[in-house]
Amino acid sequence: ILENNNKTNGEVSLFIPGGDVVPVYPTKYAIVPKTNQITLKASTVDPFTTNSTYRIQLDTNDVFSAPISYTVINSVGGVIEWTVNLPFADSTVYFWRISKDSLTTSDKYNWRESSFQTIGLKAGWGQAHFHQFKNDFYQFVKYKKAQRKFDFVNDNVEIKCRTEYGYGFGYTGHNLLGQRYDINGNLRSNWRFAFNGWTIAVFDSISGEPWNDVVSTNNTFAPTYSNCLAFSNDVNYAFAFGEHSYCGNDALWQTKLLNLLNAVPPNNYILAYTQDYCKASTYSNALYNAFEQFGSANIRTHNDSLPMIIFGKKRSVTQIGTAQEVEGTSKLETLFLTDSIVTKWNKGYIVSEIIGPANNWNSLHWNYKSQNTGNNNEITLKVIGIKANGQRDTIPNITLTNSTFDLYNLNTLIDATVYPTIQLIALMEDNTAHLAPQLKKWQVIYDEVPECAINPKKGFTVTANIQDGSNLIVTLPIENIGTLPFNDSLVISYSMINSGNVLTQLPQKLKANPFNAGQLIIDTIKVNSAYTIGTNQLWVSVNTPGNAHYQNEQYYFNNVARINFNVESDKINPILDVTFDGSHILNNEIISSKPNILITLKDENKFFALNDTANFIVYLKYPNQQTEKRIYFANGLQFTPAQLPNNSCKINWRPEFAEDGKYKLRVQATDKSRNASGNNDYTIQFEIVTAQTITEVLNYPNPFSTSTRFVFTLTGSEVPDIFTIQIMTITGKVVREITKSEIGNIHIGRNITQYAWDGKDDFGDKLANGVYLYRVITRFNGQAIEKRTTDADSFFKKGIGKLVIIR
Repeated sequence: ILENNNKTNGEVSLFIPGGDVVPVYPTKYAIVPKTNQITLKASTVDPFTTNSTYRIQLDTNDVFSAPISYTVINSVGGVIEWTVNLPFADSTVYFWRISKDSLTTSDKYNWRESSFQTIGLKAGWGQAHFHQFKNDFYQFVKYKKAQRKFDFVNDNVEIKCRTEYGYGFGYTGHNLLGQRYDINGNLRSNWRFAFNGWTIAVFDSISGEPWNDVVSTNNTFAPTYSNCLAFSNDVNYAFAFGEHSYCGNDALWQTKLLNLLNAVPPNNYILAYTQDYCKASTYSNALYNAFEQFGSANIRTHNDSLPMIIFGKKRSVTQIGTAQEVEGTSKLETLFLTDSIVTKWNKGYIVSEIIGPANNWNSLHWNYKSQNTGNNNEITLKVIGIKANGQRDTIPNITLTNSTFDLYNLNTLIDATVYPTIQLIALMEDNTAHLAPQLKKWQVIYDEVPECAINPKKGFTVTANIQDGSNLIVTLPIENIGTLPFNDSLVISYSMINSGNVLTQLPQKLKANPFNAGQLIIDTIKVNSAYTIGTNQLWVSVNTPGNAHYQNEQYYFNNVARINFNVESDKINPILDVTFDGSHILNNEIISSKPNILITLKDENKFFALNDTANFIVYLKYPNQQTEKRIYFANGLQFTPAQLPNNSCKINWRPEFAEDGKYKLRVQATDKSRNASGNNDYTIQFEIVTAQTITEVLNYPNPFSTSTRFVFTLTGSEVPDIFTIQIMTITGKVVREITKSEIGNIHIGRNITQYAWDGKDDFGDKLANGVYLYRVITRFNGQAIEKRTTDADSFFKKGIGKLVIIR
């Protein structure tokens, strides 16, 4: 069943922090100057791994059965250091390894191993101890650790063959895989169409590898049609010869078969098996001889109608009877043959691990020992240059043969700026005794590159939880843990991945020119967290490969850090406030026909300034209209953005309402985090009266003992020029006159004066208890202001009101 819903074309990058620890100094296979003490350094794969216990061992081989020195160190992640004595003579190879301590007795140590050698004042790379060669690449050469020797590969290759009557004469029980052979259980040829013929497979005497039609098609023994070959693939590992229309009824197939058998060099192996049947009685004496030359004893007497399998080794002279032969007793019998080839390689090669990178290549040293003293041309050494993009080139004029070349100058032949790394290949050959030469050492002296690492234990800080909009501040220690300076500015790259897995590249920095050995940089990283709610990752990469300012370095895994931080969302609502001419009005209150409407929004967030008009929507419904109208900022709304840290913005609106009646204002407001100013929009209904009027002025409370205020309503758009309240005795004598300047701010609409009269006369003396009269005088542009009729008019006679003092 084809299932199409189990796949996705998307890609998700995952980071799985490792708990491993890796030796980094001295670098693997390093040659270091001779010293009595050395500080071994390892970097944790995750620089922020928690406090752990590490075991470190030092020895002169990789068995560590009785280490010459060991220690236990408890440390957090970053660089693990151990200063140790080196007790032995110059040129000694030392092995050391490190592992996180096991937690239980059933745990296994996960040792990470490295090795180095001390040689005078030299620096470079070398393998000079047999155990150092174990991780090199081997082709047809075996690394035998127990015997401490290299041998050519000698393996048993198993050949299995099966043939049965499969297609001719209308037989319907044929098997698609009925005529086939396998090598070590892998199918190499399957044939079922030709009959009265043979399938021939040829195997190399050294490697056991079968011939294929790609290298043999142009030879005289190739079949006339390629569709006679095994399989329908491009490369086939057998050759079919016989009488059948698929093979073109080739009358010369026996001649081509003879040409093939004669073309096989001595000592190669030949497998021949019939296709349905063969008419051996019709063969020429030359063809009989060709079969007998690889050992057939029965080809001359074989029954024409019976199947047959022959497997033997080609000789330079006829040796009848040395092959394994299987003959059928009936036409429909299925035959099987199993045999083997013992390979005897006479050549192979060893490829070193990658060497470098280097700032400058100096010299190459090598040596080997021959196991066959009669052969003076057993080993060739080649140098492969590797460019920064991975391209591999054989370096010309550095093909070294025999052990007479113990030293070879490289500095004039390999440019380290072109080939920062190299590999060595030892090509081995012994055509007589088949004994592999013994490579003793190969060493490259070169100018090293520096090495730095992120080392949190030297001063890392971070705030894991921050508020949306605030700055993430990280201090990250970067240490030069090698012996050489970085001669150019160190490039530090940053990127951030948010909770939605979206990557954002941040600006790079250049640090410390030069960055000296042992120097520590504390990099301070400041990143704004705006709109990154949830779990985020800050990635820091030091000396990133591929950058324009990239500098060669030994390792890069310890230059990368992932710092997790959480951004908490702003969930607090902003505060919205609306005033009309500086006052908060009640619903349905009268306001000025030319009001100053002030809308303010204040937010507690100190990071997201309220500086965008998009955070507001203002609607107004006019008298006698059913729907409200959006008021845009282009229609007179004047916006003043917030200036942090005071996160408060405002809108000034000075409309002119020419129509009397009731209006409704609605305001929507949100902060930068989209928090609304309330569960409901701010809505207020107000009334406009364009005529300039004033109601009767009431005092409250009345009676009073200590003080009283004055309440009235103004309409229109302008306040009076003159507003005076005269307090009189019942005989009409004015005892107190309160002016507009004393009353304070008055505005269009409902007014309750800020001023409170304390019941004293113009001289500051308290008036006696009793009833007093008062009247209000108002003027605008010299004209008295019209009185507005209200229910309070019944308390006044000819504009005169009463107030009572009771103390």
